[in-house]
Amino acid sequence: MRPRRGDPTVHARHAGYFLAFAERSADGLAGPEQAAWAGRIEREYQNLQSAFASAVARGEVDMAARFCLGLWRYWRNSGHLREGRDWLDQVPAAPTPLGDEVRARVLHAAAVLAATQDDHEPAYRLAVESLYHAEAAGDRQAVAQACNALGMAATGRGDYQQAVRQYRRSLAIWWELGQPQGTAIALGNLTEVALRIGDVAGANDYADECLRLERAAGNSRGIALGLECLAQILLARRDVAGDAPAALRLYVDALARRHELGDREDLAVSLDSVAACSPPATRPSPRTCSAPPTRSASGTGSRYCRTARPNVPTPWRRRSRRSAPTPSTSTGPPAAPPRLTWSWSACWTWYRWRDRPGRPVTPVSNPR
Repeated sequence: MRPRRGDPTVHARHAGYFLAFAERSADGLAGPEQAAWAGRIEREYQNLQSAFASAVARGEVDMAARFCLGLWRYWRNSGHLREGRDWLDQVPAAPTPLGDEVRARVLHAAAVLAATQDDHEPAYRLAVESLYHAEAAGDRQAVAQACNALGMAATGRGDYQQAVRQYRRSLAIWWELGQPQGTAIALGNLTEVALRIGDVAGANDYADECLRLERAAGNSRGIALGLECLAQILLARRDVAGDAPAALRLYVDALARRHELGDREDLAVSLDSVAACSPPATRPSPRTCSAPPTRSASGTGSRYCRTARPNVPTPWRRRSRRSAPTPSTSTGPPAAPPRLTWSWSACWTWYRWRDRPGRPVTPVSNPR
């Protein structure tokens, strides 16, 4: 319900109520009830837009910043990336100055969203500014977040040495602060970089510890990312005949979690990974396959197929969004049990059945 025009008291109460809602959602979007919180935000999104606009119009920049800090994870995982970046741009540009601590956190969120859209140069600039203000404020948590954002931007630019330095600095701070959530993020990002530079053993160590922390926290999105990283590690090894079926099991597990979370774009990538891991005989022809619709970074519709991948936005923790490398076929692909031989079309059929009209949405429970 939107407040009546011209009633400042009602506007203020409306903004205060939805500010508290946005700040509660920041914790909800990082825990086991992510799907439920995303649905709540989607239902109240027009109220949140109105409350944010009201805060900006009244010159309450600190309140506007708190809205952004509560909602940036939602923007990262939904179709509101461009709008989220617009909101975050308004806050530092406002005439009323922000304190170093709040400014550092707002700039960090802006850097993450920019990196999510593969806009790496602005992401790097925003992350550098975030680190400057975090150090000026003496906020160790904000410094760790800024280092993580710098590592994301460096990874996107192909500067893996700098990315490792920034992620390791972030990891050291999170360990010092005793923050398992931040530690898991840094470990996940180090997993990605290790895979990119061919350090499979190092990637495996990082991924195992990351997944343990994500399971303990009940972070379903983090668990899905961790499972996909482990699958990529199995396929990168290529030295055990059972690696491909084991990787397929991990990809299917991640696929199920992504469906429950409603991650449509990442779900398309998971489907592609399952297809790449399936034996060639089960894959449909590119001319006949029916692909799920996805949304590109700009919000326009597109079709997704292994032969023509769209510009799917990468997630906050920039783990590899490419398909896992197909195992060597010099001696033929390793045989998989029939129950694991999922073709691309079979996965898409399963997904459509799970998303059928009238199916109740079940909140994600705390896994294992």
